[in-house]
Parts: sequence; C-alpha cells; structure tokens
Amino acid sequence: MCDLPSGVEEADVHNQVQYWDQVIDQLLQKNLITHRRQLNELRLWQGSDFNVDSQLSAYLEKEQSDLVELLSSLRPLKPLVAQRHSYKTGTLRYFECHYLDSSFDLKQLSCSSADCDGLVGYWLDPETPSDIPATTADGKPLIILGTSKLDVLRMRTREYAALKTIQSTAPELVSDGVARREVRYRVVEAEQLLDDTLNQAFNIASNSHLCWVQGERSPIDHVTDFNAKLSEVCDRVYHRTPILWNELINRRQLTSQAAKARRELIEAMMQSSDQEKLGLKGYGPEVSMYYSLLAESGIHRQEGEEWGFFPPEENATVWNLWCAIEEFCLEATEQIQSLDKLYAKLAEPPYGVKQGPVPVLLAAVLLYHIDDVGVYKDGTFIPVLGPEHFEVLFRDPSRFAVKHFEIVGLRSQVFKELEAILPKNQVCIPSLVS
Repeated sequence: MCDLPSGVEEADVHNQVQYWDQVIDQLLQKNLITHRRQLNELRLWQGSDFNVDSQLSAYLEKEQSDLVELLSSLRPLKPLVAQRHSYKTGTLRYFECHYLDSSFDLKQLSCSSADCDGLVGYWLDPETPSDIPATTADGKPLIILGTSKLDVLRMRTREYAALKTIQSTAPELVSDGVARREVRYRVVEAEQLLDDTLNQAFNIASNSHLCWVQGERSPIDHVTDFNAKLSEVCDRVYHRTPILWNELINRRQLTSQAAKARRELIEAMMQSSDQEKLGLKGYGPEVSMYYSLLAESGIHRQEGEEWGFFPPEENATVWNLWCAIEEFCLEATEQIQSLDKLYAKLAEPPYGVKQGPVPVLLAAVLLYHIDDVGVYKDGTFIPVLGPEHFEVLFRDPSRFAVKHFEIVGLRSQVFKELEAILPKNQVCIPSLVS
C-alpha cells in the first residue's frame, strides 16, 4: 500500500472517498451516469428512462436457477474426442461432457447418447466429490474434473443470464434505442467475461490435482496430458475394438452412398460367395469395404479350389469381433436370441463397435454356419436368407433372431449332399424344427 503524501491524514482520505461515493450515488440515481459492473467503470448516460442497473438487480434477485442449469443452457459443453485412440483404431470415440454438482448421484449417472464412449463431468460444487465410480450406470468410463474460482463463475453466469433475459423480454427496449444499445453492449461484455472465467475455472494446469479418472485421483499437468488420458482410457476399456481403416463403413450412421455400397456388398456375399472378390468389379466403395472387412482379414478366401467364408486369421484385427458374433449365435441352443442383444453387446465395452460394419460380419458368420444356425424374422423361421432380409435388419435388428441347431451323424451327411445339389447362387438355411 502506498504511503500518504506529507500533511495528508488517513481520516481526510476516508472523508474524501465517502464524499465522492455520495456524489456518484446521486448521479446514478438521476440517471446522469451509469455503472457497468462487468468492467467496474462509470460512463456518462446518453439519456433514457430505462435504468439498466436497477433492472439487472431485480432480475438477479429473481434468478434462482442453480449453476448447472444456467451453464447447461448458456454454455453447453462440446464432446471431447479421444484423438490418438481414434486415429490408431480408425474408430472415432468421443466423451460426452456435462456440468455436475452434488445434487447428482454419480452411481446413477448415464450418458444421454448411446453412441458416445464415455462421460466427462465438470464439477460445480465447493465440496469435492466422494466415492466416484469407475463407470457410468450404462458401463461407460467416467472422468470428473474439478473447478476453481467457483464464486466468480457463479456471479458472472447469473449476470449474463439476467442480461440475456432483459435483452429478450424488456418491452421498454423496443422503443428506447439508447437503452437497447447499452444492454447489447453489456451482454457482449458479460459473455466475454463468462467465457474467460470458464477457461480459468476449468484450467487443467492450475487444477491439476482436481481430476478423477475412473474413480481414481489422477493429477494432470497440461491439457495435452488430459487428451492423452482420454485415449489411454479408451485403449484400456475398448481393448477388443477392431482396427478398421474405412471411414465409409466404420461409422454410427452411414451416408446414403455408404449404405448403398454396404447393401451391394451383402448382396454379392449372398449370391457370389464362390467367386474371387465376390465378383465385384472396379474400385467403388463396396470394393473398399470388401477389402477392409473380408479380404484383408481372410474371412473371404480360397481354400483348395473353392472360394468361401471362413473364420479370420487369429492375428486379424476383427478376430475378437468374429468370435463374439459366432459365440452369440452358437449359444442360442435352447431358444432363439434376438439380434438387437448382439448389437447392444458389441456396442458396449470391451468391443465398442459402431453399427456400420456389424451387418457385414454377421452375414459372413451366418454364411459360414449356414448348416447349423437358423435365422428368424418376427418369430418365423427364414428358410432362405437373402439380401432383402438385411434391408430390414439394417433398420430394426430387434425383429430378427438366431438359433443354433447341432447337426450330427446321418442328418449332417444328408444336408451336405443337398448343399452340393442346390444351385450355388441360393443361400438355403434348412429348417430343422421337428
């Protein structure tokens, strides 16, 4: 603190401050000046009957929304991508981001989208969270980030919310251009201050000790360390995810072009399994899907003199996925199993597979097990499985189910003879229901 000039008493300074405070209050009451509280500055008022400060104070008194609700509506958080993991596997993985406080039961917390791969919670509570679970209620990895400067963040969020409300609801602003410009200016300033405060509040470098990764405190010193942590979590949680470098099909929702190409690929699988490259010509998207899913993995290959579908090589990246689909089909010995359960199983850890490639690999497994796995649609057995059934399967897998029939002895030999007699372009799954 600076020393007072010689001859000036501290009491004199105090009296001077009180005097000028009174003068400023009088000028404010007469609307001759205005106080912009965001920047803590006084400005000459251009002339208006609308008192922005009094309106702002009134709205702040009425605003009872909690900080989580306000920030979720004013500044919703964007998803965070696990960049290295996504690049390494070809599967885009992202974490939902939500504001949280002690009103949330972390053990009951679920992701709002089934497509996301985890959840990052931004903790808006002075009390640090306790007993943090490793995953959300729907089995996705959970990360919690703490905050600092919570009081400043709360104040600036409420001010910005109040100014936005005044700007959109105050009827006086329709005809009062001076007040309208002043409110617009204050909204812009309040928004900038709120963004700056958010960046400071959740600055990872300054809050390095306020991070919990899957239930364990995990100090993080830099934002790049945090991005790396997201990929490490995905590597660990989704360790059976296949590496599929085909952005056309390795997606949650296919484009119309990719959907058409997948349909053509499955049609070729059904009708031309005994031909090299399934009889596909050229370099279209269906051919790139064939190579990335079926050819490079060895699922469609030549053994002896015949081409057909076989289990992939054990070092193939889709080996775990093939085994999961095959196991699901072969386990259905007592009763049929709905395919929507298979889709759900593959979407969850440790697979985390997106829906795009699943129908192609499912078709390959069914064609390999054509003699002992039956397919049902709406509870009715399908004797001949064709591309038209997959059209419906793409849209609603819950309408389809599978059942495993063990064929041994004489019956097995009979079916092998029938398979040799039937035309090659027919895919026939015989009914074994007695």
